[in-house]
Amino acid sequence: MKVDNKLLRWSLFGGAVYFFMVCAVHLFSFKIPVFNIYFSLSAYSYQNIIISFLAFGWGMFFLSTYSSVKKFELTSTKYVIIASYAAVFGMLIINGFIDFEEFGKKIVVSYFWLQTVLFLLYPTWLLILYLQMNKRQEYQQPNTNQPGQFPNQSRAHAQYNSEQEWYARKWR
Repeated sequence: MKVDNKLLRWSLFGGAVYFFMVCAVHLFSFKIPVFNIYFSLSAYSYQNIIISFLAFGWGMFFLSTYSSVKKFELTSTKYVIIASYAAVFGMLIINGFIDFEEFGKKIVVSYFWLQTVLFLLYPTWLLILYLQMNKRQEYQQPNTNQPGQFPNQSRAHAQYNSEQEWYARKWR
């Protein structure tokens, strides 16, 4: 097992754990910085519940990607990275365009910016690891015209013309 594979896998697993923690923090309405991004703003219970279940979905998304990387499959990793950058972009919009003074108390927006920068580092780290893995031979897309060209492919299913054909026959 390559070290880079372990770094990418455990980084994704860490992301899953993080989002499961966000789920729990919001479900129980705790105000913990980093797990509750806009921790100094009040929130209604229904908002916390919505965020909790969305965070659970993100956690499952990361866990699924962790599982895929264990099987030398990187497709879902690029979607996790894209979704993560989109989330950071949303935070940038909120931080830049929301007038936090309308909430009635002094809000320290620099804390929100600090958390946003920290969250930007995570998908960047994943992107670096993804690009390193994508260069490796075991992660390259196989030539579908030649059987036996798939990563970790056993001799038992080398007779099939594509990995999709192998999976289709496997699940019949």
